[in-house]
Amino acid sequence: MATNRENIYIPLEDVESEHCALIVEKGLAQVKGVETHKVELNNRRAAITVDSNETVGEAVKAIKDLGYGVPTVKSAFPVLGMTCASCAGSAESIVKYQPGVVNASVNFATGNLTVEYLPNMTDASTLQKAVQGVGYDLLIEDETKQQETLEAIHEKKFRTLKNKTIWAIILSLPVVIIGMFFMDMPYADPIMWLFSTPVVIWLGRDFFVNAWMHIPGMLTPFRRC
Repeated sequence: MATNRENIYIPLEDVESEHCALIVEKGLAQVKGVETHKVELNNRRAAITVDSNETVGEAVKAIKDLGYGVPTVKSAFPVLGMTCASCAGSAESIVKYQPGVVNASVNFATGNLTVEYLPNMTDASTLQKAVQGVGYDLLIEDETKQQETLEAIHEKKFRTLKNKTIWAIILSLPVVIIGMFFMDMPYADPIMWLFSTPVVIWLGRDFFVNAWMHIPGMLTPFRRC
């Protein structure tokens, strides 16, 4: 297939530091077919050029194998107009060739296309047009109810972080007040412990998980941080 000289942007999750970015870059360097690669930490994405679109799927798999997330959409659509296994092969091939498709397979027995793709690069309508171009069709009426866009994923993570921050402030405020002004009050230590425990164990859990994961990551260059 033709070489793709344009940048393909793979959104990343859990890549929070230069160390994580370096691990991802080293992993992409090992993927056959990836010609150039660079992790844009501020944009939470990897920019790559590949020798064929199939390499995109291998790059995404390599990133996931390192322990990081790549937000993709996985959907199944009925394929209309197929009459034989060769038809299924043709529909599958054209979908796999589309930019942003990570993996695709057509099951002739069930008549369904199962596809995983990057929502920042393609969507169901684009895939439908590609399939229509070779004489078949996709039934995608309910697709919008099945997928989360990349913006929705980031918005969900932001809301979770915001809620945790608010709760941490609410629970920490009594600890600060007691520690500064009422240390001699009865049961001061148990009360502060009661308020501090959920902040540390529940709201601060991600901090300790990431810190723990940094230990093997510093020792082995291909482990998640």
